[in-house]
Amino acid sequence: VKNSPEMIFFKEQLLDDRNYRWLEFLKDNMKEVSIFMAVGAAHLGGETGLIAALRAAGYTVTPIIIK
Repeated sequence: VKNSPEMIFFKEQLLDDRNYRWLEFLKDNMKEVSIFMAVGAAHLGGETGLIAALRAAGYTVTPIIIK
């Protein structure tokens, strides 16, 4: 998304805003039940990615490595 001139204008809508909404959903619902959530790789990394957001919110994020 960062390298595509066509997509850079949509980064905030497609990634950042969606990540924020997902983070709020996860924070509200993980208190009550276990959640499995699959997202595209673009939503995971970077300063506004879900991994950084969850860690900033105080959650421990542990990768699952499949061999």
